[in-house]
Amino acid sequence: GEKLKIIDQALYDRAAAGNPVLSRITVPAKVTEVGEGAFADCTGLTSVSWATEGAVPDSCFEGCVRLKTFGATGQGHRLTSIGNRAFCGCRELQTVLYYSYTENNGTYYYYYFLEYIGEEAFYGCGSMTYAYLHDSVTHVGAEAFKDSGLTQVFWYTKTAVPDGCFEYCQDLTSLGWGDGGLMPAAVGDRSFYGCAGLKSLLLPSMLETVGGMAFDGRGGSPLTLTFAAEIPPVWDGPESTDELVIYV
Repeated sequence: GEKLKIIDQALYDRAAAGNPVLSRITVPAKVTEVGEGAFADCTGLTSVSWATEGAVPDSCFEGCVRLKTFGATGQGHRLTSIGNRAFCGCRELQTVLYYSYTENNGTYYYYYFLEYIGEEAFYGCGSMTYAYLHDSVTHVGAEAFKDSGLTQVFWYTKTAVPDGCFEYCQDLTSLGWGDGGLMPAAVGDRSFYGCAGLKSLLLPSMLETVGGMAFDGRGGSPLTLTFAAEIPPVWDGPESTDELVIYV
């Protein structure tokens, strides 16, 4: 393997894309801009240390099929944006959106300033089992976690659950919402389509709309939905009511 040493303050689009021998990357704090697809298709890449608050751009690590760890250090915890398809296809990638981390005998939130998660950002990340979305998150793109290995999600933001967000996350069994105003008002089309492992779900009390086919595609796997809102949300209902129990 080979470790990349970055000496410039910016990396151009696809700067190291397709490099098959690159195994480790450290992006230092002095790097203020990383170009689109900078490390895409680096099939030997296994580890990234992100020490800059610069955004993870679109397709930055797309197709890095052996990437296992993406860790923030120092200024990296001030990351504000993860672009479209940033980690798409990183099938060995472990959890990125942790709840907290420990440094210098203190416990801190990961990515306390994270605002943006792009479309298909973690699409196909089959080894990522956990995701915590802090209340700083104001945008989550369509199909952000589609076909990933998520088993547990904490959605502690009022940002809407977008179309196809957890589509085909067959191992998803638990989803928790935030307190007070930290819960979404909308669940998008096909947002939980094919989530056969999800057996019960308490929907947030502030929910106003549910998209089409949001809970379909379970292949007969049972699901119990409980609506906590005093006024039921606008919803045309499921395509099929087989094995579906709804409490309002």
